[in-house]
Amino acid sequence: MIKVISLIKKNNNYKITFSNDLELILNEEVVLKYRLVKNKELEDDIIDNIIEDNRYYEAYTKALKYLSTYIKSSKQIYEYLIKKEYSSEISNEVINNLKDNGFIKDDDIKNNYVSELVRDGYGRLMIISKLKQKGLSTDIIINDIEYEEALERIALKKLKTLKDDKENRLKRYLLGRGYTLSEILRTIRGFNFE
Repeated sequence: MIKVISLIKKNNNYKITFSNDLELILNEEVVLKYRLVKNKELEDDIIDNIIEDNRYYEAYTKALKYLSTYIKSSKQIYEYLIKKEYSSEISNEVINNLKDNGFIKDDDIKNNYVSELVRDGYGRLMIISKLKQKGLSTDIIINDIEYEEALERIALKKLKTLKDDKENRLKRYLLGRGYTLSEILRTIRGFNFE
């Protein structure tokens, strides 16, 4: 049996000293969960559970702090926690709890990001590629009118900057932005390349 010798509160953490000279800094949630008070006796094997639970609360707190700067996807938070040396199991548990509590909304992030990419003149193929990079679902719904207007706007803007071989250069540029050849041909059909 191990006995709690002292508890000293520091912000949202407690420095706890045990009878075996072990000192731990524990999250307030862990202290409450295990009802750690002075002179409480604990089984030797419960210390490992306390330490594991504390790792979870550390990871959860770090994830919340990381989210406070700007909205991030589940994948971004997972990679951040892994980089901070939290286990895959703890990272996934933290992400699930953040989703359940409404802190991570991958669908909202995806929809806003898709709208932004369409406004910036990216085609479906590039949008799907960028969604994969962020670890977001590639099932997308794009407003066709907004999409076609963005394609035409970016095509006309680029056309003004081209000097020679305008049609081929414009096609290559738009292909590089993630538009399909059929979308490009349909859009530039009426353009004057002289």
